[in-house]
Amino acid sequence: MSKKVIIVGGGICGLATALSLTKAGFEVVLFEHNDSFREVGAGLTLWSNGIYALKRMALHEPVLEAGQVVQHFEFLNSKGRSLGTVDLKKSESSMGVCHLSIHRMRLMQALESQLESPDSIKFNHEFVSYSQNGSAVHAHFANGHVESGEILLDCEGFHSKARKSILNHDNKKYSGYTCWRGVTRIPSGYTARGDIKHYIGPGAQVGIFDVGFDTVCWYATANVSAGKKDNGEERKHDVLERFADYPEEVTSIFKQTESDDYLRNDIYDRDPVGRWINDRVLLMGDAAHPTTPNLGQGACMALEDAAVITACLKKHSDYRYAFARYSRLRKKRTAQIIMDSRRAGEVGQQESRLVLPVRDLVFEAIVKTGQMRSFDQSVCYKV
Repeated sequence: MSKKVIIVGGGICGLATALSLTKAGFEVVLFEHNDSFREVGAGLTLWSNGIYALKRMALHEPVLEAGQVVQHFEFLNSKGRSLGTVDLKKSESSMGVCHLSIHRMRLMQALESQLESPDSIKFNHEFVSYSQNGSAVHAHFANGHVESGEILLDCEGFHSKARKSILNHDNKKYSGYTCWRGVTRIPSGYTARGDIKHYIGPGAQVGIFDVGFDTVCWYATANVSAGKKDNGEERKHDVLERFADYPEEVTSIFKQTESDDYLRNDIYDRDPVGRWINDRVLLMGDAAHPTTPNLGQGACMALEDAAVITACLKKHSDYRYAFARYSRLRKKRTAQIIMDSRRAGEVGQQESRLVLPVRDLVFEAIVKTGQMRSFDQSVCYKV
């Protein structure tokens, strides 16, 4: 195939897209501003829809070897009382694949191991802008390099420069809560191998999950103002103080995590938008449809995007038809994820003492009866 595809951004979306398009026979050049693939973060879950997308792109096997198959997904309150365990067999049976917890670094390594031509990856190239004419699109970089191709796929993430150029506004929304994350060795006596445990408390949520290789990852959220600047020691102190009343299996993992491994990010998303395309330029992943992490679908949406754009470009030789089809296939799906995830966060971060007992009772009934519409719709989706 003669199409030359420029991809900007070497995160999960950009790298998976580059691998998938290369396998499909396209000429691909991926630009990353760092000197290597640096996925900063702790762990994530690739639900069955994400694994299905990887399988469709024939990228799944190294990823499966790099993570931990999820055995149980349990919800608990902040005192450790179980509110129910999600029936994962239903979605696994429907999708024909498993759910996987994985360290973000190992996911990137598993994808990178499948590169057919390392020369197609250009590190130390900070994307600045693009220009285009009737025959090509030109990507401009801070070091003066200009790359020309038929199309440009922007996978730069939440702070995408191409998005700002296309939309001319920034409609980011602060969720009202921040998220700490960390990774540590599995403590001695830890019995929840292969499990995800999600605790919901007053204005806070905590998740702990085994990602394999004797490693456990965690996240914790709290309703606070955005913009606090702190270091690892201050983050650890804050988390230990805020979650001191949580069960010992939670606090022991917080204590064991090194201060330098404490990360913190204020949680933002954006309302769904109608425009992802500017002629030869297409927004993908978080550049197009950033979501809060409440459904655990950020990485999965990126992988779905990669699989769908590959299929569209294979089907349509004219990029305009390919982009239009991609947009039709992805906008409703990603908008639903954004809004469902936002609502899940609003419920999970509820802090009214009058509402909390009712919330937990309703949540318990939903989980135990298997009526988890948002979860089922998000994970039982085949691209």
